[in-house]
This record gives sequence, structure tokens and C-alpha cells, in this order.
Amino acid sequence: MRKGGVPFIWIAIFFSLGISGLCFSQDFTAKTIGDYGNVTVMEVTGNYDAKNPDGSVNDIPRQIIAKEFFKTHKDVYDFLVIFSNFDFEMPDS
Repeated sequence: MRKGGVPFIWIAIFFSLGISGLCFSQDFTAKTIGDYGNVTVMEVTGNYDAKNPDGSVNDIPRQIIAKEFFKTHKDVYDFLVIFSNFDFEMPDS
């Protein structure tokens, strides 16, 4: 924990390969693998693209990851930083 501040955590996400690129966000899953120092490693499956095929914002995966994180961590964080080891579509600028 930082002195006088709120701790932060880095979350690494490992993607299970072999899913269809057209999966909908409600099929998204996140499972905690373990904590390593200030890093929580999760395995995720599903569509993590910024937008759904219909053009709507795909925010469900980020909510699922946060909920999975807070199952095992106190709510003392200002923000979560998510790193991935897989490609996904980002929003248009």
C-alpha cells in the first residue's frame, strides 16, 4: 500500500484460445488463476472487443472482470489496470 493513498493492482488476463470472434459479451467468463504480488492473473473466454457486432458498447466483459477481482479483494482500489496477451478490437477514434 502506498503511504497515505489507496493501493492499486495490475491485472493480467490470459485468454483461452479457440473461441469464435462473434461471441456475444454475455458468453464472457473470467476466472481468477492466482495473485502474484500486486498482480492478479485471470483466465478469460469470450468477446473482449470494444463494441458488439451490433455497434453497441461491449462493457459486460470489463464488468465481469471487475466483479471477479472483487470476489477476492477488498474495495480499496481507485482503479484497475487490465493487461491482456491477446488481440481485440479497440474503439474507433
